[in-house]
Amino acid sequence: MKKNLIALERDIPYDWDDYGVWCSFYYDPNEKKIIRSDYGHGTDDAYSGVSYEIAIANGMVTRDEIIDALIERFKNCITSVFNYASNFSGKRINIPCSVERGRKFRGDGIATCVFVEHSMYHSDKTLVEVIDPTTNVAYNISSSYVKLHSDGILDYFKKWVSENNKLGSVILQLAYDASYLHCDRVSFDDNWVLFVRDVVTKYMGSEISGEYTNVDNEKKAQKLKEKNEKLYAENIDRVRAWAREKFAGRPESDIEEIIDKTMKKYYTKK
Repeated sequence: MKKNLIALERDIPYDWDDYGVWCSFYYDPNEKKIIRSDYGHGTDDAYSGVSYEIAIANGMVTRDEIIDALIERFKNCITSVFNYASNFSGKRINIPCSVERGRKFRGDGIATCVFVEHSMYHSDKTLVEVIDPTTNVAYNISSSYVKLHSDGILDYFKKWVSENNKLGSVILQLAYDASYLHCDRVSFDDNWVLFVRDVVTKYMGSEISGEYTNVDNEKKAQKLKEKNEKLYAENIDRVRAWAREKFAGRPESDIEEIIDKTMKKYYTKK
């Protein structure tokens, strides 16, 4: 006799080398967990049940119950994505973290943003701006040295699913996870990154309040200033001579404007 449960994803052809097998996923409201059913080659699905949409609409189960069961099943996927700071490249964040290696700073801090530093001569680096809360000084630290603290991430994830109508998207992860196809495994992993990035944007991405000093940015700004001053000094006389010869007869104010724009365009590093 088939056991009646609540159907989440049904009839998934997960093995593309064997077209005679399928699997389905159900929620058991008594056990409060998700069950996988495998069948094929003459055997039928051992379970049956109405879809989760109908079950929720008819009061057989709450949306929160299913969300809780999904988070319990996938909590390691969620927290592992969160722990890698490089997954949040390009985002402003406000997340407690710890720096476990490096010479600039070690200990607990606040991660404020993750960004990629490009170089003409070296490989790109993913860096995290981390504030030392005891000194209010920030450093740009390699993302591989920074571990974001995942306290509360599962609660935020549940809020994100509930408030943004993402239940169907998370349920679909069951099918991706079951599939043997490489592209489905890639989609499964990529989706968790997209989901958790959106959670951080919506609930953990606020700006840091108060002022702080980034010593690395100040050093870079000073080096850039010195480089631009050197470029200016090396080229200004030549550009002035060129402008006065080429635009002879124009008002002096026009020539000075041309000189200024030329210097900014060709002899200013950014």
